[in-house]
Amino acid sequence: PHIDYSGRVGAQFISYDYGDHGDHVAGIIMGAGNLDPRQKGMAYGSTLYVYGAAPVYPGFNVIPTHYFDPGIRITSTSYGDGCNNGYTSLTRALDLQIITYPSLMHVFSAGNSGYDDCGYGAGPGWGNVTGGHKVGKNVIAVANLDYIDQLSGSSSRGPAHDGRIKPDISAKGSDVYSTTNPNEYTYKSGTSMSCPGVSGTLAQLYEAYSENNAGYPKAGLIKSLLLNGADDLGKPGPDFKYGWGRINAFNTLKMIEQYTYDSSSLNQNELFEHQIQIPEGLKQAKFMIYWTDYPANVNTSKALVNNLDM
Repeated sequence: PHIDYSGRVGAQFISYDYGDHGDHVAGIIMGAGNLDPRQKGMAYGSTLYVYGAAPVYPGFNVIPTHYFDPGIRITSTSYGDGCNNGYTSLTRALDLQIITYPSLMHVFSAGNSGYDDCGYGAGPGWGNVTGGHKVGKNVIAVANLDYIDQLSGSSSRGPAHDGRIKPDISAKGSDVYSTTNPNEYTYKSGTSMSCPGVSGTLAQLYEAYSENNAGYPKAGLIKSLLLNGADDLGKPGPDFKYGWGRINAFNTLKMIEQYTYDSSSLNQNELFEHQIQIPEGLKQAKFMIYWTDYPANVNTSKALVNNLDM
C-alpha cells in the first residue's frame, strides 16, 4: 500500500506478502513519485500486474490469455531458481512465447551468485546465472552496476551452459533507493534492482516506438536496439560480465526515431544484402545482426537453432 502505486496496480494475482522485495522492485519500474518526486520509477505512467514467482511462475503460465487481456507486454522477474541450470523446460517455454507473441519480452535479474562455482567448468566466478530460464535466447538477463559503472562482485556471470553470452545488458542495481511499505523508501542492492530498471526503461521505449509507428514493436527489435545502443564496459565488445554494456536508453531512442534498422527473413543457406547509408564524417558505426531464435530441445548441450553471420 504505497501512494506511489496509486491507481496503477491493475490487478494482484497473489494472496500473500513476503516482505518488501516486490514493493522495492515495483517502485523502480513504475513508482510515480507522489510522496517524493525524486523517486519516480523508470515508467511512472505504466500499469503493474502482480504475479507469484518460483517455483511455478504463474505469471508465465497465463501469458497465452493475459497477453491479450489485460495486455501484458513486458514481464520483470527478480527471482533466482537454480544456478547454471542449462536449457530447461521453462527456458524453452519462454523462448517459444516470445516467438508466438511478438511484442512480449521477459526481463530477468542475472542473479547474485557472482562468486559461486555452479559447475560450468571454469571455476568460481563464471557460469553462475541463477536459473535456466534466464539464459534463454530471446529473453534479457541484467547484470548489476554501481553508480560509476563498476560491476558488483556478486553479480552473476556468464556464459550460459553452452557458451552463449549472458548476461545481456547491465544497469544500476547497487544502492538503489525505492519504495517500501507502507509509505516509505529504502535502499536495496542486487540484480533484483537492475532488472526492473531495464524493464521499466523498455516500457518507455515501447511507448517511443508506438509514437513513431503503428502499434507496439516486436520485442526482438527493441532488444537488439537496446544491446547495440549500450555503452560498452569491461573488455571491448560483449562479454560474460557486462553483456553488451550499460543500458543507454537515449541511444536506443535515437535509433527508433531515426529508423536506423532494417529487417527481413531468409531461408537455409540463403544470403541477404542490406544497403546501409553511412553519414559523411561519421567516426564510428556499430552494426548488429539479431534474430528471435526457435526453441531448442530441453537439456540440449547447444541451445542455438539458427546461426546467422554478418
